[in-house]
Amino acid sequence: RPDFGDTGDAIRLSTYVLLTGCYAQTNDIEKAYQYVLKGTQFSEAPAQLWNSRLAEELHRKNYAAAVVTIEQMGSKRPDLLN
Repeated sequence: RPDFGDTGDAIRLSTYVLLTGCYAQTNDIEKAYQYVLKGTQFSEAPAQLWNSRLAEELHRKNYAAAVVTIEQMGSKRPDLLN
């Protein structure tokens, strides 16, 4: 678990994006998903994180989580739903 100390949100978000990619490349999908969830808590989360989150939830057939993700996308990143 990264220790961010007094760093700002931009550093945290960048770290979550990086860790998501690293874990995905090593096929540790569970860890990647954990960091996707953390990253999408930020309003500035990039489309890449939102798309990865939704894709993984659909892949897992976790439709309840996918609905929550779509609802959050609607409030945080409505541009991604077009």
